[in-house]
Amino acid sequence: MSSHTLVAFVTALLCAKIIFGQQCEDLDVNCRDWVSGDPKLCFTTEYITRTCRKACHQCNEKIESSKVFYYNPK
Repeated sequence: MSSHTLVAFVTALLCAKIIFGQQCEDLDVNCRDWVSGDPKLCFTTEYITRTCRKACHQCNEKIESSKVFYYNPK
């Protein structure tokens, strides 16, 4: 494999990770406010579930159990 091919391959892999990789971020600036006001929104509202991954702690990062929201729909 030539050095140009290797560089192109590595660049393609990095671009794919950036474009298709799951970023741990909120896609709406209001996510933190919504979730802090009503944590069950992470489980009951489709828009919040999709848009507020960071605020809802839905990332693949190691998180502290004290930051996990538990929802009991009684």
